Formats: sequence, C-alpha cells, structure tokens
Amino acid sequence: MNDENEKYKALLQIYTLTDVHKAIDFIDEVLRKNPDHWLLIYKCQLMKINNYDNDKVTNCFSHIAKKAKEEIKKNNYNKKDNPKEILSYYLSEINAGNVAYIQKSRDLLDEISDTKKKDELYQIFNSQIDIEN
Repeated sequence: MNDENEKYKALLQIYTLTDVHKAIDFIDEVLRKNPDHWLLIYKCQLMKINNYDNDKVTNCFSHIAKKAKEEIKKNNYNKKDNPKEILSYYLSEINAGNVAYIQKSRDLLDEISDTKKKDELYQIFNSQIDIEN
C-alpha cells in the first residue's frame, strides 16, 4: 500500500462519519485514477454497513474476489499451494490494511484542535470500529 492510499483511507474513515454517499463517490473518483484493492474493500464494507442495495454490494465483493484471483496469480502461487492457506494469507493482508487505516484515522483525529468535536468524532469512530470488528 502506498502512502497516498493510506491518506485517502484515513480521511475517508473520518469523512464517512458525516456523509457516506459522498465518501463512496469520492472512493470511486480515487479508484478511477488509482485502482487499489484496499480502497475497493473499504468501499464494499461501507456499502454493506450502510445497507446499500444487495446487488450493488454483491457486485462490489465479486470485484474483490476477481482482484484476489489476480493477486494470487501475480504472486505465482502454484497448484500445490493449499487454497485455504492462500485465502488466509490474503485475508491477513486485508486485516493488516484495516489496522493501518484505523491507526492513520486516529492520528488525524488527534490533530483536531476543537476538543468537543474531537471527542464527538472519537466516540462515533470507536463505535464504528467495534461494529467492523
């Protein structure tokens, strides 16, 4: 993951607390310029959490599955590799990415000077993290 995408994810984590639809539109804009599967995963999670149309959510996650297959091919996994191990590796990479953007989000929240606003956003942020985990 590059730093620019980390920055986007951290900003989006905070941005989604105010307007999820605009956040998803912004992710689409970013993905057009820089197709990054971490942002795509984040978009799908947002859509699912916010009760988007089931077909749209399914299509989003199907696209992730396609990206996972590409990643597996790119990393030259061969037929003797256990599919469960490959999937486990891929999911651990996703979790590592989630941990990274959660920490970046906390760092950005810490920079807010208005204590009342910071506390309010932290409360919402922490409740959202509890739901995702």
